[in-house]
Amino acid sequence: MSWIHEALKRAQREKGRPPGALQEEPAAPPAAAPVPDPGAALPPERGRAAAAPAPAPSPSSSAATPVAAAIAAATSVVSPAPPAPVPAPPANAPAPAPGAASPSQPAKALLASCRRAHWHEDASRLLFLSGAGNVFATEQLRALRSRLYQFREARPLKSVLVTSAMPGEGKTFICANLAYAFARQSDRRVLLIDADLRAPGLHSVLGAPREPGLSSYLRGEAGLEQILQRGPHENLFLIPAGKPAQNPADLVAGGKFKTLLAQAAVVFDWILLDSPAAAPVSDALEIAGSCDGVLLVVQGGKTPYDLAQSVTRELRQKHLLGVVLNRTEPAAAAS
Repeated sequence: MSWIHEALKRAQREKGRPPGALQEEPAAPPAAAPVPDPGAALPPERGRAAAAPAPAPSPSSSAATPVAAAIAAATSVVSPAPPAPVPAPPANAPAPAPGAASPSQPAKALLASCRRAHWHEDASRLLFLSGAGNVFATEQLRALRSRLYQFREARPLKSVLVTSAMPGEGKTFICANLAYAFARQSDRRVLLIDADLRAPGLHSVLGAPREPGLSSYLRGEAGLEQILQRGPHENLFLIPAGKPAQNPADLVAGGKFKTLLAQAAVVFDWILLDSPAAAPVSDALEIAGSCDGVLLVVQGGKTPYDLAQSVTRELRQKHLLGVVLNRTEPAAAAS
């Protein structure tokens, strides 16, 4: 699509530019647990939808360094369409039976059984907790949040996968901070799921217990009420990755993963999932098939153009919503 092509081309021009803000999560082999990194969020779009670029490759030997300003450019793949009219129920439709299950009943039961964990949140990687120095970055996250609400007006959208083309591009950082952006709306209940069973990072950013978690549920060792936890925020919840898994792609491809998302959809307003990078392993594509939408994170000056194009082609069939450009200067993203 032209929006992807133009945005990726624009990213190539970022290569010579010094990186923008925050820390990027270090790239790590699948077996090692990475520390998620700071990146940035999307600037608001005007007029037509545009995709954020996947920049030209930088030397693979250079390590990720701290940056000075968090920013991302983002994308809408489709323009919201007017919602379809909801037909009125037949005049002779029977009234619901007294005591019939409603969304609030399973929600109350699940939340009542949810354990309260002590989180040691990492304020250096959670922008809404780190003070006034990240005003630009938090505004970009709010812009991304607004963009997702616009998508929701056009089609069902509750579960959103945040992935990247390669490891170390900031997907965990974007996923966690977007969840905090939603959770700032007190009437919204938000669930973070760490579906990166190879190198999980969300529990590290939140300073939360890693077990029990998703892998225990998918292996039939624990129920949803046992793996769900909440910290100091009344409307923000976490399902950590859990114990290391030998067959992560097989676990997330099974029916129990879809069952989990269906159960969670009754209780939560937004469900945000982190996953392994899409290019090296198949986990992200399997998870994307169970979600309502996908955001792809690419890093300015690092993500190879051809690789970003290849991953976007694969994700177009998996409800790709847009691309988040991470680690660029604010002025570059606005241009």
